[in-house]
Amino acid sequence: MIIQMDTQSSPESGQIANPERDFQILFLGVSAIFFASLLYSTFLLSVAMFAMGTLGICDVTLKPLRIRLRPNLLVKVQKWMNEPVWWVITLPFLVVLFGGLYSEDSSFWLSRLRLRAPFLLLPLAWYLMPPISSNTYYRMFALFVLIVFLSTIPVLWEFGANYEQVLFRLQRGHVISTPGNHIRYSLLIAICCLASFILHKRKFRWFYREEPKIYLTLSVYFFFVLHLLAIRSGIAALYLTILVFIFISLIVHWRARTLLYIVGLAAVPLITYHTLPTFRNKIQYMIEDYSRYRLKKWNAYSDSERLLSLRAGLDLASDNLLTGVGPGDLRRSMKKYFLEEYDKNTYILPHNQWISILTGSGIIGLLLILLSFFLPILNRSHFREPLFLAANSIIFFSFFAENTLETSRGVAIYIFLLLAGLKFLQNANRVENDVLDL
Repeated sequence: MIIQMDTQSSPESGQIANPERDFQILFLGVSAIFFASLLYSTFLLSVAMFAMGTLGICDVTLKPLRIRLRPNLLVKVQKWMNEPVWWVITLPFLVVLFGGLYSEDSSFWLSRLRLRAPFLLLPLAWYLMPPISSNTYYRMFALFVLIVFLSTIPVLWEFGANYEQVLFRLQRGHVISTPGNHIRYSLLIAICCLASFILHKRKFRWFYREEPKIYLTLSVYFFFVLHLLAIRSGIAALYLTILVFIFISLIVHWRARTLLYIVGLAAVPLITYHTLPTFRNKIQYMIEDYSRYRLKKWNAYSDSERLLSLRAGLDLASDNLLTGVGPGDLRRSMKKYFLEEYDKNTYILPHNQWISILTGSGIIGLLLILLSFFLPILNRSHFREPLFLAANSIIFFSFFAENTLETSRGVAIYIFLLLAGLKFLQNANRVENDVLDL
């Protein structure tokens, strides 16, 4: 397959093909579209992921414009099969695929399978890409930070314009309006908070000398916005990820000042509780919600329903410990449990990705998913790359409070940042950026 315009560069035109440069440009362009679509357009999100897959399969040059299949594709596919760190990423799809053998609800099973399709299609396509340079990798995160920062401006504007109403809604368990789903949005802000700080520490510059100071300012800004929005999933994931960095730093480079980081981190929620009304109202609602749960007055209380879903998921898993109830039958099993045990006509899936996997696919499925998650991080000490560790840690901790992989945006965030990190680290003999020196 060759689509070609102006097959030869001529001295007169001054066009000299530079496939490596063109790939880096196209990669950053598609990345920008991807990050923007995470916030505003499901359709563009699919387009961006398809375009990124195309960059893997096809060799594209801009001057002259030429699109053709990459040479020696079959040889490279065989090499991919010998790279466990890459093909293991397909396991989230395969677990659901083979779970259909013992699932009776085919419609729900197919919907889960469609959600997990990127795990099957993208790892190979990304493997076929040229290497991503460190400069491109950092620029990708800089674009990520910029796009998310711009998205917070209208959010804060609306918050300021409706301050009293927002506080009133938070007292009743509602959330501040955000682009897309508020939970996924909080995860993006958490990732950008750490990414900005890491770009600052690495003294990354794209256009001018003072950029590192801007990244530090943005890191503080994202930290503040996350607490102002009072979205617990993002806050918890951020704090736990910071603790991961501190823990690793303590093990490898013992420094007394690192202990001060722990004290400071513990003090922040207390200070925030007494200074930010939005954060304080959310905590008070949580306390009220839990008291209602203990009294079994859980109707219309979101946290109570989440706790009920966790208990239901664990009970169902205990009865089907090895293989689970079947990924396709998870919805039907939860609905039946809520009706019989709680006398509720409404239901939700277990509000925990790990419990959802355990309930639907059993211990076998859970172990396979854990393997697919941790092998890419632990292989060749990839966890020492700070941006890679930060993104994956925040996603990992989100699994304890949300079904991140049961939404298209959740899948997209996870697999894009995972594959981009692996591609950056693929040809490195060592990880140059030591996460322990933050």
